[in-house]
Amino acid sequence: MKFTHLHVHSHYSLLDGLAKIDELVKRAADFGFDSLALTDHGVLYGAIEFYQKARSSGIQPIIGSELYVAYERLSDKRPGIDDKRSHLTVLAANHTGYQNLIQLVTTAHLEGFYYKPRVDKELLLRHREGLIALSGCLNGEIPKAILARKPERAEALIREYQEIFGKENFYLELGAHPAIPEQRIVNDALVGLAAKTGARLVGVNDVHYAKPEDREAQDILVSVQTASRYDDEERLSMKADDFSLKSTQEMADFFRELPEAIANTQEIAERVRLEIPLGRILLPPFPVPPGFTAETYLERLAHEGLAKRYGRDFATRTDPEATKIVERLAYELGVIEATGFASYFHIVGDMVRWAREHGILVGPGRGSAAGSLVAYLLGITNVDPLAYNLLFERFLNPERISMPDVDLDFSDHRRDEVIEYVASKYGRDRVAQIITFGTMAARAAIRDTGRALGMPYAFCDQLAKLVPFGMTLRETLDRVPEIRDLYHSRTDARRLIDQATKLEGVARHASTHACGVVIAPQPLTKYVPLQLATRSARHHSGSAVSGAGARGGKGAGENDKAVVTQYEMHAIEDLGLLKIDLLGLRNLSIIEDAVALVAANHAIALTIDAMPLDDRETFRLFREGRTNGIFQFECLSGDTIVSNTTIRKLHERGENQSLRSVYLDQGKIHNNRILAIQESGMKEVFLLITEDKRYIKASPEHQFMTANGWRKLEDIKPGDEVLIKTRGRHETWNTYEACGVHINGQREGKSRFCYSCSGRHYSNPSKLITRERLKAAPINFFTRGGTTWNKNLTKEQSEILRTNGRKISLALTGKTPEMRHGREKADQMRQRASERLRGSGNPMFGKPAPHRHGGYRGDLGHYVRSNWEADFARILKLHHVAYKYEPKTFSLTAGDGRVLSYTPDFYTPYDGTFYEIKGWFHEADQKKIQLFTQQYPRHRLILISATKFAELALQYKTLVRWECPVIPKGFSWAKVDEIRSAGMEMTYDIAMKAPANNFIANSFVVHNSGGMKRYLKELKPTTLEDLIAMVALYRPGPMELIPSFIARKHGREKIGYLHPKLEPILAPTFGIGVYQEQMMQIARDLAGFTLPEADTLRKAIGKKIKALLDQQKEKLIAGMRKNGLDAKTAAAIWELFPPFARYGFNRSHAACYALIAYQTAYLKAHWPAEFMAALMTREGFEVERVSFLVDEARSLGIAILPPSVNASNVTFTVVSPKEIRFGLNSVKNVGTNVVEAIIASREAGGPFASIDDFVERVQHKDLNKKSLESLIKCGALDEFGERGQLLSNLDRILDYARDVQRNHAAGQGSLFEAAGATPLAAFRLEPTPPASKKERLAWEKELLGLYVSEHPLEEYRARFDGKVVPVASLGEQPKDATVSIGGLVAGTKRIVTKAGSPMLFVQLEDLTGKTEVLVFPRLLEKNASPWQPDKILLVKGRLSRDRDEPKVLADEVIEVA
Repeated sequence: MKFTHLHVHSHYSLLDGLAKIDELVKRAADFGFDSLALTDHGVLYGAIEFYQKARSSGIQPIIGSELYVAYERLSDKRPGIDDKRSHLTVLAANHTGYQNLIQLVTTAHLEGFYYKPRVDKELLLRHREGLIALSGCLNGEIPKAILARKPERAEALIREYQEIFGKENFYLELGAHPAIPEQRIVNDALVGLAAKTGARLVGVNDVHYAKPEDREAQDILVSVQTASRYDDEERLSMKADDFSLKSTQEMADFFRELPEAIANTQEIAERVRLEIPLGRILLPPFPVPPGFTAETYLERLAHEGLAKRYGRDFATRTDPEATKIVERLAYELGVIEATGFASYFHIVGDMVRWAREHGILVGPGRGSAAGSLVAYLLGITNVDPLAYNLLFERFLNPERISMPDVDLDFSDHRRDEVIEYVASKYGRDRVAQIITFGTMAARAAIRDTGRALGMPYAFCDQLAKLVPFGMTLRETLDRVPEIRDLYHSRTDARRLIDQATKLEGVARHASTHACGVVIAPQPLTKYVPLQLATRSARHHSGSAVSGAGARGGKGAGENDKAVVTQYEMHAIEDLGLLKIDLLGLRNLSIIEDAVALVAANHAIALTIDAMPLDDRETFRLFREGRTNGIFQFECLSGDTIVSNTTIRKLHERGENQSLRSVYLDQGKIHNNRILAIQESGMKEVFLLITEDKRYIKASPEHQFMTANGWRKLEDIKPGDEVLIKTRGRHETWNTYEACGVHINGQREGKSRFCYSCSGRHYSNPSKLITRERLKAAPINFFTRGGTTWNKNLTKEQSEILRTNGRKISLALTGKTPEMRHGREKADQMRQRASERLRGSGNPMFGKPAPHRHGGYRGDLGHYVRSNWEADFARILKLHHVAYKYEPKTFSLTAGDGRVLSYTPDFYTPYDGTFYEIKGWFHEADQKKIQLFTQQYPRHRLILISATKFAELALQYKTLVRWECPVIPKGFSWAKVDEIRSAGMEMTYDIAMKAPANNFIANSFVVHNSGGMKRYLKELKPTTLEDLIAMVALYRPGPMELIPSFIARKHGREKIGYLHPKLEPILAPTFGIGVYQEQMMQIARDLAGFTLPEADTLRKAIGKKIKALLDQQKEKLIAGMRKNGLDAKTAAAIWELFPPFARYGFNRSHAACYALIAYQTAYLKAHWPAEFMAALMTREGFEVERVSFLVDEARSLGIAILPPSVNASNVTFTVVSPKEIRFGLNSVKNVGTNVVEAIIASREAGGPFASIDDFVERVQHKDLNKKSLESLIKCGALDEFGERGQLLSNLDRILDYARDVQRNHAAGQGSLFEAAGATPLAAFRLEPTPPASKKERLAWEKELLGLYVSEHPLEEYRARFDGKVVPVASLGEQPKDATVSIGGLVAGTKRIVTKAGSPMLFVQLEDLTGKTEVLVFPRLLEKNASPWQPDKILLVKGRLSRDRDEPKVLADEVIEVA
């Protein structure tokens, strides 16, 4: 006897089903089933995965779904009524049935969603063909009627469903659950009803997990879903019976009295004849002119492109270059025709063409598409693949046919227009975004399981932390003794780990792919089911496609109609549908705006694509590192936590404070100064979430310290490890269960409903009244004269504040020895310690003082000055390289004539190379090395940096006993659980003072943003090729090769090759392998591979599949031996390939990004005012976000003019080549609506003549007291009166404006004129004293973020000249020198010392820069009043240096103003 399970749930029945697809298929195969169904709740998420895996195991897949049937109509959404729904199991018998099932599921989600996706019987009737239906579980409509003791209703329902589906296609579902009394009642009734109605019976087990022993784990999963305790008897539970995938014998035994219930399951299985076509190419039809095919029309367009790209006379050329171009074009067209992708090129080319025709700037390309000559000729890309030696096979491999992958960049503020065009051209029902799934990771599984089981959180957390990042729970039991001991010694630990292991990897929630869009040749529902994006996904997606008929449902507003596929990306590709990434790039928007400004101001039509690529001024800008706004690719979200605040708040305060950096040479963390915090505009950011639910939002290019060195976020994958500060302040990614929205600030625990969902779920008529009362209560309190208890109180006046302050200070600083033991005993303890460690008692007695971590190393046989040097020596010994340690001291002559000495760390005689080991590169060290390279050019010097050591430590970790890099105490590796889109957010860059190259953000160790400028200054690029290489080396790595690359470019390091044939391939990058294309060329030229074979090799290495790697290694080495290379050289060349796969960058991608960088730099070099205006505009309109760029503009000699209602526009505008006018939108408290009303009035009636003219003509509800006051204070109304006078008359001005508005509203203007009546009296300002300069400057700082009219220190310049050291010159003063500085207090930070006394860190700013002044308790107690923001001080003190950063330890202070 055969049997088939027809009611089966996988983990895609989110947080309900436990079994993964692999587990179900394996269990079915073990039992010898030849068919199996999948019927997840209301979705088809796993259909394609199940279909493929079942067929590969020899099992016939049956695709179905357990649908939710609405109480009446799916359009009804009545609270308390329509949340009642019934289950119905529906199976696809054939392809028509599968298509109808897709329609049912899609409509249920897009139109019938009300708590659950619902269908109704009218819909079932319309889409019944090819479907087989079962009456459902105990939640089915018929079983519910039976349990309600309504047999007549049950019989009528059976006949209704028979009429809908046909008598032969509707079966009554008997559950094999004897432990559930209701199931027995239903089964008995259904048997009787079957006899009455002629309906046939089928036996099912409503499978929710694969094996009986998984019962507890599945019930824990349900507890997690419902946020309830496992032992709660009132919760939803399935533990009463066995819902596993039972064997045929078990099912037959249960239904022994009803053998037809078993036989009918097989009858249904034999009726199923479903074939889902996979591997096809389903491109939307693209219209071509009559007489053409897609291929011939593509050929025509490509040949037309030859003349556009290479000159009109190209057709007559016969030179070798033209021949090469023609041959390459013919080859590419042949491959495109053979693979059937001609329409793909037409579709993508059409998007680009439309965008350009509508003035939308399109990027030069992204990814491997730039390797296609056809793409270049069609205008899809703007990088000539022949000029830059790009390979077509890297893009389209004829031996591994798959849909091409072209990513398109558009200016970010117009990307939505392109998506709208795509949807309108191909049909809104044919375009959607793509779904992704988050899964439960190991640590999360332990914590969730423990929470559900009611175990103490501390115990669960302890156990979770024992799981190493990167390991599964099974691997942890094998490899971690501590957790293995707990597992064997404690029953609660064993239970927790066993059940968590079963939950690990289960799908937890659905979200939306960041930028992927799918386009189908016919309505998408012909191929894939659709649904509305989850609310969190809609919130985080930058742009979504709305589907036709998407009417929302419970939790979906009228405007929330983002439609996504229910099949994830790989299933979409397997179906053969077109998936394309449409991305918005901020740099393109900056270029677009700058070009428009140049055209408007100079009547010059710049063509970006026609810019000369050898411009001297542009490369000078790169060489000088003046790249603000050009290479700013690294960004963090503004809400990222750094120190005890967020990046956004740190930026808003405008204080360049310090952050903690990790020093891997010492295994410690230190404070390092922030050089700048730059707002980097709205960008698409992504969430990186670890297993323990830490999260951070960053742009794809931002770098994180991973177990494999610095890696960009876009190159990090789930399962990779990132470095975190274990107890660092961070936020936890926690979501409301009902809607998936992020819970702000909640770190642990569960919440089912957000505020909105709760309001919809629970009915409370008094809620609105209560809310209004709560809103009114504080207003009433204060209007009646109420005040807060601590208003205007200080600690000097209030004992409560003094007591609380002392308590907080004590809690922060801890107890001193005096507090613990008393002063007398504390002094005795210190004296005893001093005597014990005196003389020979000191551990260092008689020994030479080592240099920090230096000292003698027995395995090396000599002293070293640091552990970095010891480790480098071990690498040399590992490779049997003879060396000399500190062999020679060189004399250097500094610019001021001083003679310095410099001793390189190592010398290797075999190649005559000196090595300098610098874990951190201090400025003094940098000067010495620069002098050495200039004064001893014959000597070869290689610098080994901290990043290089991180890479070496990983490369040789099994061969060398490393002393560094040392992971500091309190830091650990965290396994990445998920990376997904977080939508568009304002982002920021932080540049740290050298030698630091990182800081801690949301407890993650991330890279700072200053490195690229430093490397550019050292590289001194002269060609675009240099920029391409720098993009590839810096962005994905290997950053440790950058110093070598620079040294080789400038002839300071010898270039060598393992074989002469490598030279033409690696020569452009000075013998260093940088690009993936170089790997392919090596395989072709040295091993005889074809380029398609070489691309297969590249992919094989990247995937790290051992069997495939061994096969490719053998093939490559055999090919090299056949071409005459000896075995040793061939093996050595093979060793180049695995690192290539780790860091080798796509050259096509690097070329495109370098071109964008060059274009922005060209604009900055030649049109700096237009470029800076565009950049400041794109950086944002809020006041706090422009200060850094204003300083940059001033450094370029561009004056920033204050805002003016008669001269300013919305955004920054160029007045002259040396002047930029503030935009009105950059004034705090003045909204866009008011700004637009001002400009509209000015354009309609000319400039405003007076303040009364202004308020008469600008009549807008948002022009209120606050906005008008801000316009006055910032100077935007200076033409109409002095600021102090305008402010004093503000109430009169507003009264006048109200009178004007009343007259206009009543129509009195025309009435008075007709009657000869006198209009409103002319408005005159009453005389008042003017505002002081200090007041005016303070207002500018408050509302514009900086001083515009002048700096407060200008009037004190003469007083300070010759008496103080400029801040910018402090670095040139000797350490411990007594200096005097004068400046403005830009900010203060107060701390309490261990002794309980306050001290200050003061930011003092002069006309040349800022520095930190330390005010110790003694001086603060003596003179506390001067240290207030905006006060001008003269400070005398001792110069100190904290890691080369000058600071002043204040001894005296004089308050100047």
